[in-house]
Amino acid sequence: MNHISFAKFLEISPCILGEGAVIERLRRSGDLELDPYLVNSAFIYEGAKRAALETICRQYLDIGREFGLPLLMSTPTWRASRERIEAAGLTGVDVNGDNVRFLDALRKSYGGYAEKVAICGLMSCRGDAYNHADALAVDEAREFHAW
Repeated sequence: MNHISFAKFLEISPCILGEGAVIERLRRSGDLELDPYLVNSAFIYEGAKRAALETICRQYLDIGREFGLPLLMSTPTWRASRERIEAAGLTGVDVNGDNVRFLDALRKSYGGYAEKVAICGLMSCRGDAYNHADALAVDEAREFHAW
């Protein structure tokens, strides 16, 4: 893929398809248990869960390709902070990098359409991301995400 800045990606793409609600789709499938620490970040390491995640990702890729739309895909790493990775028993596993590589392999499998697909690394939050009282100060956020 030709690497361009995200700002350039937005500039040259008047309309961008974005995947969404992946966690909810997995949660509501009924037969897949989300991890209490990593939610769906470790799905790529388990056969049936990886397949379910891949199916959802490919649905977005298929729609984007069919309609010629650029696609922004986010890594399923909303909860993959260092602390949560360790709590899940995956110390030393590159969960974030592995998820990027997972999406990149899917993107590359789409041939020429891959040029229209951008992958963003979804950074983990600390605490309740929906409660402003749990927000980190700038220096705390820099330290939390620096790794």
